[in-house]
Amino acid sequence: MPRTSRICILLIACALALGGCAADALRPRRPVALTSTATVVAPTDVPSVETPRPAPTNTTAPTAAPREATATPEGIAATVTPAITLVRPEVTRVTPAPPGATPHVAQAYPAPGVDVTDTSHLPIVVRPDPNTEPAAPGVPAIAAVAPMGFVQVQGDGLVLDGRPYHFIGVNASYLMSDYFPDDAIEPIIRYLAETGGVNVIRLFYQPGKDPARFERLLDLGAQVGIRYIVALQDFYWYKTQTWFDVHYKTEDLPHIREVVPRFRDRPEILMWELMNEPGCADGDEPKRCQQHIYNWAATVSAEIKSLDPHHIVSIGTLSAEGTRYHESNYEDMHELPTVDIISLHRYVGKTSRTEMRLAEELNKPIYIGEAWDKAYKADRCDPRDGTILGERAEKIAEDLEWSFTHGVDGYLVWQHDPGLVVGEDGEREWYCSEFSFLAGDPSYAVMRDYLARIRVGGGVDTRSVGDDDDD
Repeated sequence: MPRTSRICILLIACALALGGCAADALRPRRPVALTSTATVVAPTDVPSVETPRPAPTNTTAPTAAPREATATPEGIAATVTPAITLVRPEVTRVTPAPPGATPHVAQAYPAPGVDVTDTSHLPIVVRPDPNTEPAAPGVPAIAAVAPMGFVQVQGDGLVLDGRPYHFIGVNASYLMSDYFPDDAIEPIIRYLAETGGVNVIRLFYQPGKDPARFERLLDLGAQVGIRYIVALQDFYWYKTQTWFDVHYKTEDLPHIREVVPRFRDRPEILMWELMNEPGCADGDEPKRCQQHIYNWAATVSAEIKSLDPHHIVSIGTLSAEGTRYHESNYEDMHELPTVDIISLHRYVGKTSRTEMRLAEELNKPIYIGEAWDKAYKADRCDPRDGTILGERAEKIAEDLEWSFTHGVDGYLVWQHDPGLVVGEDGEREWYCSEFSFLAGDPSYAVMRDYLARIRVGGGVDTRSVGDDDDD
């Protein structure tokens, strides 16, 4: 080939290459996909079989080790929840600090004034047509209007068939636990109903538990006038921020999709709780952990509402106390439109004004899911002294008065324990802790008298927590 021809060909090739580079420079860049940075770690160290154990000696409820997630029942169309990451605007709230104090900088959460009724950030859910037949045998269709007998939220209070509703009761978290004898359940429910001071019991219905046992509890509640607050998970023993970011999708959502549709027509269920005391574990990064908990609460509460729009939904939180990220997230989670009522756990007599003021600001009801006070010796069913039970009853009487006259809608003590239980095999097991309420406790008479006052229209008020100076 002549040299001049080679030069021409070389020049043409260079021109084509330069044109391609220019085209790449002018081509718009592909957006970078936002993905979660969490590492998926299967909780392989979680025991799969629950072993018998007595009630704990602290405020943590006994709970079964989580089991492998159950599948959606055959015939029920599984609601699809996209794997999304909820990203809230980076807004810094600054609270004026007292002179000489370090200013309080809150977590970056939705800006004040943002419309909290906007649910565009919530997962896509498919609501069944109220006019269709049940999706599967035993699963009722969703009525357009809540049936009679369902407790509902109205403004900052609760109503039952149009009349104000308040409740007093106990925790009995073990009632659905495998280790607790099935034949010991009915005597406990009947005793509590007969005290006259208990109209609500709080229990834990975690993944892998027997739905037939829960059905029997509901049937018994219908007979004796007891309703249930049902915590669908328990935080304690193994959950971390990774669970709230990843594992809930395989452990929590399948459980909800199995349990909630099956029992959504039961008025004996007062409310669903997402979890008993969700929080961050040791080693979690505080800000990221709270972000994951918020995303989880938004997703799961929306899922429950899509499956059962008529029952009240609560998060099951402990309190607003904690890191600045926890405090901000407590408020933000309760602002969610899919969360109906504010949850609070505290010592008997602690007024918890932060949570009470939040209920006033959000115009939502509030209940004390656990009120605890020590009265027994550790690991024994013996009172600490001869007067402690009476003294605790007096403290509860004062706390009931303060709480209900300042807008609380419900009050549960932690927790009723049966004491000695003899199993079917003759094995003797003691159930008690420092915080126990056993049969015959004088506090039940106090609760009976106060519930009687409420039933005739007394003992309740909506006085603001700022109206007096006591702590």
